[in-house]
Amino acid sequence: MTTRLLAASLFAATTCLTSSAWAAPGDRALQDVQVLAADEMQGRATGTDGAAAARIHILQRFAEIGVQPAYGRFQAPFVFASADGASREGVNLVGQIPGREPGPVLLITAHYDHLGVKDGEIFNGADDNASGVA
Repeated sequence: MTTRLLAASLFAATTCLTSSAWAAPGDRALQDVQVLAADEMQGRATGTDGAAAARIHILQRFAEIGVQPAYGRFQAPFVFASADGASREGVNLVGQIPGREPGPVLLITAHYDHLGVKDGEIFNGADDNASGVA
């Protein structure tokens, strides 16, 4: 059976709009953008509490729309060097919604991180990329 992949992450989050779980995909989109871009998310910089909160929200939404773990689990941790040379940890999310028929896989991606807080200012990231995740 064809699998439709869904990943939300530093670089990728996916949704499968052909699933019956998405009867009206736009119904929650604005709410999801508002949650992900809220000041409480502190701009969702990778490796921060705000990114962890965003990840929890995305995983809850995965459960609501019937997304299943891909490759046995949702979370795929990674380490990278930030611009200041510090080692940072992030987490990609990868899920799937099995297709009903054999055929091509639909993959839609978006990243859930953003700039975070810089000089005391929260960069909320509604267009980069809360809207893509929603």
